[in-house]
Parts: sequence; structure tokens; C-alpha cells
Amino acid sequence: MLTKINKVGGLFDFDGTLLVIILQFIFLMFILNILLYIPLLNIIDERNIYIQKNLNQIKYLLRKSILITSFYNKKVTKISDVAKLDLIYYQELYETTLTSKLKCYQRFLDFSLKKTSKEWERYKDNLLVLYKKYPKSLKLVRNQIIIKITE
Repeated sequence: MLTKINKVGGLFDFDGTLLVIILQFIFLMFILNILLYIPLLNIIDERNIYIQKNLNQIKYLLRKSILITSFYNKKVTKISDVAKLDLIYYQELYETTLTSKLKCYQRFLDFSLKKTSKEWERYKDNLLVLYKKYPKSLKLVRNQIIIKITE
């Protein structure tokens, strides 16, 4: 007697379905890997290469700019030192020129003052002599001058 034993299905009755589910999972995982993950990883790698390339270029440009900045800073420092020395030199030159010109003008003014004083003394002496000779006529001239001034 051959009797068929009917298996009672239960919660843990997997039979061939477990194998099919495992194979389906592995197959879908490979498909998902091929269709999604590999292209995404390629894009991410390309992006990383692009970022690394730009980062290297930025580092190079930064080093170059630092070198150029230090070069021009040294140049500006040298030029400012030279300008300071020139300024000191020209200030001293201006000061010596100014003092020599002032001395020259002072001598000229002293000479002119002495000359004018001597001429005034001579003129005053001449007036005194004239006043002693012609006192009345000089008084008349003086009065006429005063009248003209007051008008």
C-alpha cells in the first residue's frame, strides 16, 4: 500500500522555494550591482579624480602665488627702504640748501639795511644843514605837506 503522505504545510515548510528565493536574491543583487552600483561608483570615481585634479592645481597655484607674493613683498621692502634713504638724503639736501640760501639772504638784507641806514643818515644830515640854512622856507614846505596830507 502505497499511501501518499500529504505534508502539512507549515511555517517552516520551504522545500524548493528557499533555494529559488536565494537564487533570485543573488541574481537581482548582480543585476542591481551592474545597473546601479557600478555606474554610480564609476561616476563617484570620476568625480574624485576631477576633485583631486582641481585640488592639485589649486595647491600648485597657491604655492606659486605664495612665491610671487613673497618675491614682491621683498621687492616692495627694498624699494621702501631705498625711498626712505632717498627721503632722508633729500631732506638733508633741502635743509642745507635752505640754510645756505637763508644765510645769503640774511647777508643781503644786512648789507641793504646798512646801506639804507647810511643813506638815511646822509639824507638826515643834509636836511639838518638845509634846515639850519633855510629854517623858514622849510617850515612853509612842511606846513604845505601837512595840509596836503590832511585834505
